[in-house]
Amino acid sequence: MAPAEDDGRFCNRCNHRAWFESVLARLLQSGNHIKPSFQLQKPAFRIPDAMAQAAAFFKAGKLQEAEQLYRAVLAAEPNNALANNNIGLIALRVGRSDIALELFTKAVAASPAMSSLHVNLGEACRNLGKLAEAEEAYRKALELNANDGYAWGNLGALLQSRNQLDDASHALRRAVQIRPDNSEARMALAQILVARNQPNEALQQLDAAAKLAHLPGFPLAKLGKIYARANEPEKARKHLQAALVQDPGDSDGAAVMLATLDGGAAPARASDAHMKKLYAERALSWDQGSEAEHAYRGMLLVEQELRRHATGKLAILDAGCGTGLVGARIKDLAVQLDGVDLSVHMLQKAQQKTVYHGLFAGDLLEFMRQKPASYDAIVAAATLIHFGALDAVFQLAAGALKPGGLFIFTVFPNNDADTWSLTASRELAEGGCYTHGENYLRRTAGQSGFEVAHLAREVHEYHDAKPVDGFIVSLRKHA
Repeated sequence: MAPAEDDGRFCNRCNHRAWFESVLARLLQSGNHIKPSFQLQKPAFRIPDAMAQAAAFFKAGKLQEAEQLYRAVLAAEPNNALANNNIGLIALRVGRSDIALELFTKAVAASPAMSSLHVNLGEACRNLGKLAEAEEAYRKALELNANDGYAWGNLGALLQSRNQLDDASHALRRAVQIRPDNSEARMALAQILVARNQPNEALQQLDAAAKLAHLPGFPLAKLGKIYARANEPEKARKHLQAALVQDPGDSDGAAVMLATLDGGAAPARASDAHMKKLYAERALSWDQGSEAEHAYRGMLLVEQELRRHATGKLAILDAGCGTGLVGARIKDLAVQLDGVDLSVHMLQKAQQKTVYHGLFAGDLLEFMRQKPASYDAIVAAATLIHFGALDAVFQLAAGALKPGGLFIFTVFPNNDADTWSLTASRELAEGGCYTHGENYLRRTAGQSGFEVAHLAREVHEYHDAKPVDGFIVSLRKHA
């Protein structure tokens, strides 16, 4: 998405002149050498010049300066569709899709015939999990302009997320036909082609997308991951390595994927940056279908184990609480129920359930370190799957538990019972997941002051309606 073009209108409303001039004065003092296109002693100013300068700021990544100018325009002309739209784009950039939705709605109301405004409205809706409204907005954009490549691409991505692959494939093909430089649409189409065992055409799409990999902000890790799915390890490795150079914090999990490809040493855990980004995306749809037949079952396994072993009301920590799926199931067992998670987006969803006494954003290990002998039970559904070595986790959990306390969690099993490793599943590896052997779990538990109360292999979740096993583990701290 890009800011829409300015329509070149003027404004002669001098009642907003002082405010607008103060914005310009602050920007000039900060070293941003804006040259007003009007004399400050005159009562009129040109909105087109302000819009052009704001667009230049936006392109340069100076979002605060751009927003100030756009808001100056809105002070003079509240229904300016382009200013509302472009502040909405800034809101999207900083993760405030709720604010973006309000602004895009105003923009569409002011200029309903502009297809690009409907595309942006759809993007805000999709980010907020309003998928039906997003699809409606994309289709309205296409009704207005059947050759809007962004609308086709976004619609295709939405349909792909719903597993409507035939319709998604059609939309994505139209997107790349109209805009051959739409690398996101090409990669999404390649994913579908790989899943349908059409590797040759998938590689054509990926190679075409790779020609744009030099552009700033190109999703190098995503391209590398899809090359890996297409069994092109050399190309995958090239782009994953470039992704780590571009993003040393590893917000896309390139390090785990590289270790999977190379068989080399794996990071001890998935990066915080990757987890924050991954679960910001997953927060939108994490709860959807949790009660379906082929749903995620980690929270159910943890609940069942807690009910099996718990006596009386407990002080409980939900470690990696996410959107609160576990908390909603066990609140009746708790005299105190706290949740901690790295993802503020997941915590926002958990807060809406109003089942926790306290919710905390931050690193799980550091949180447990600061809570000595505070809990009767710690539960962790699909949390430790993102850790390799569990020594520190077990030791800190033991420290945060009262004597006799329970530590109940799920992990993915591996074929080597004596150790932990990266998962062989590409899909799980892309999500920063690890696997753990039964003997490793028992040994590490014993070394950390626990006895194993229960350890069993159960269906943890489903991928494409196929069961994926996990271990459900209950440890009890020595009294």
